Amino acid sequence: MIGKIIDVNKKRFEDVAFYSLGYSDYKYGMNKDEGLYFVREDWNDYGFKTLYNVYAVFDGAEYDLGYFNATFYPYDEECNFIDFRNLKAGLIQRRIYSLGGKSYYEFFNKLFSQEDRVKYFNLMGDLAYDTETLERIYNKPEKLHKKYGPTKSEGGDVIKHSFFRTRTYFEVLTQYSRIAKGEGTYQEPYNVIINESNGSEIISFDVNLSSLKPTSLYAIIGNNGAGKTKLLTKIVNSLLFQKTNKDNYKDETDYIIGTGLNEFNSLVLISYSPFDNNFPKVNEKNKEFYSFVTINFKERDYLSNEISSNIKDMFEGVAKLHKNKFKQIIQKLRFDPWFNMLEERIEDMKLDLEDINKFSSGQKIILLNLLNLMLKVSERTLVIIDEPELFLHPPLLKGYILAIEEIIREGNGVCLFATHSSIVLQEIPHTNVKEIKYDFDRKRSVFLPVKIKTFGESVSYINDAIFGTHLRNTGFYTFVENSTETSLDDLKYFLGSEALLLKRIRESENVSDYPS
Repeated sequence: MIGKIIDVNKKRFEDVAFYSLGYSDYKYGMNKDEGLYFVREDWNDYGFKTLYNVYAVFDGAEYDLGYFNATFYPYDEECNFIDFRNLKAGLIQRRIYSLGGKSYYEFFNKLFSQEDRVKYFNLMGDLAYDTETLERIYNKPEKLHKKYGPTKSEGGDVIKHSFFRTRTYFEVLTQYSRIAKGEGTYQEPYNVIINESNGSEIISFDVNLSSLKPTSLYAIIGNNGAGKTKLLTKIVNSLLFQKTNKDNYKDETDYIIGTGLNEFNSLVLISYSPFDNNFPKVNEKNKEFYSFVTINFKERDYLSNEISSNIKDMFEGVAKLHKNKFKQIIQKLRFDPWFNMLEERIEDMKLDLEDINKFSSGQKIILLNLLNLMLKVSERTLVIIDEPELFLHPPLLKGYILAIEEIIREGNGVCLFATHSSIVLQEIPHTNVKEIKYDFDRKRSVFLPVKIKTFGESVSYINDAIFGTHLRNTGFYTFVENSTETSLDDLKYFLGSEALLLKRIRESENVSDYPS
């Protein structure tokens, strides 16, 4: 039986036994003695084999600590299995590095005192504990392997391309490190304010998972031409500018000075509009903290080929290392039979191109986005999504927003939508929403709070309260207004409830102006 981490009792490091086994030996072996079991996985990341599943057996309970990476360094394919029993016994002289996950670090916080935890992490060469070493070897690897890595021409690095294939650099430097050092929890609150260049507030991100209201999702709304996409472009440009030129940052009219904008560790931008081409591209200077997920509309086969290949590649890694979390995310979309099918594929840790190509364009886009977010969102990641409602019908949009919210909340990031959709607003508290309007007198956009409650409000009410003035000048409103010569009886067989109500009001009051 797998026990809960909160139940583990303290142990002395010297008294804890280490075991190195293959999967079948551990799974189908006899009764297990107390200790830590490092179970070798035959999984490779671009050719590197560094993956183990760690189990702990103490006081009659078994604990699954999830996957962790460990390797001799520099990596040597001829010696890619570590005997952890010999490591603890002092029989291995080669340098090793290792890196675990959230549950791994939480467990050792419970199992060991601070003194024993330091002994353990030093022995294991743990990079979440020794962040100074991590920063050094991550940015300047000691050896590149031409036969391994995502691109054989450039060569692969065992730390960057294996240890960090399914976790982010900033997640380790902040979230994992806090736990390993006993300095905090995985999710800590933070506040980031984005201001205009004149100092006035655009939007404030107040992220606190202990808050009663949701704090992970935010939105900018406004009419076409109000400046939503322009604002997003300014935010992206400003953040990248501050990250790459932080030593000589200066005020520029096309940039936004956010009082805390540079406090974000990373940025993920998702935009599929074929008309907005002004977002900055990913390059060598910004690729460590910037991801841009989009579609090349110039390439006819892009959606069916490149996107499908990207989904296949990411799916296997996420399904292997984040199986339970992935299933939990997909649960939000179970009403769709194609996404329901994915649960079985997650269990198999494989999704064939043949299956992927059965998905619609909208379904592919959702899956591509969710996989990217699962791999790239950590604490203080700013996710910007321009018009998430594109290509999606209402139920799929709702499930998509709920899936995004879970990923963002779990990673302790923050997401900003630019949207026209009342379905999106229905999942966001009004305190997290700003309306952008263009002031023609001052020739600039202004940002206004939304006064009506949006979270859990009806879609029709949101539409009426926010967009109502413009809606009443269009569509069936105009039809009813112009039907003064026609009786209700002649219209009621094809008019819906709202139009019928409006007609009754018109007839009862005998006025031409719709009451405000």
